[in-house]
Amino acid sequence: FSRRAVQFYEGTKDHDVSQNRAALLRHLPSDRPLRLLDLGCGPGRDVQYFTGLGHEVTGLDGCKEFVDMCQKMCPTSSTLQQDLHSLDLPTQHFDGIFANAALFHVKRSELQRVLGELKAAVAPNGVIFVSNPRSMQDQDMENGGNSEDMRYGHYQTLESWRAVCGR
Repeated sequence: FSRRAVQFYEGTKDHDVSQNRAALLRHLPSDRPLRLLDLGCGPGRDVQYFTGLGHEVTGLDGCKEFVDMCQKMCPTSSTLQQDLHSLDLPTQHFDGIFANAALFHVKRSELQRVLGELKAAVAPNGVIFVSNPRSMQDQDMENGGNSEDMRYGHYQTLESWRAVCGR
């Protein structure tokens, strides 16, 4: 992402993820500000949205350029630069975690461990929202599908997600 941070921002800044934001918020109290973690926050689009609603938001991303962009866009929010495979989060701290197309980049072999770490970071009665890019197949993708993109991603089916979550 580092080499394409501005390009990524331009390509995603107007994505409509209102249904995903609503899916998180409808399961949380609406009578008080919430402590939210935007996991894989990118340039800060959703951090800005949740902060605008009056919530205390922490944006986390592994890409330094995205963390810098998020800090500029949302100077009152906290930001963390952490690799998704090496999280260092407070225990039982967040009311909600918004992982919109973020866990897609966690290696399949590490996914259960990372989910366990996220679960530990959620306060009692908290919620973790997860979305992944759509696919009808259960497959891994190295280098973002091309030689110029160094990202890892994996697709999940509903059945494979249920297996990861133990359901």
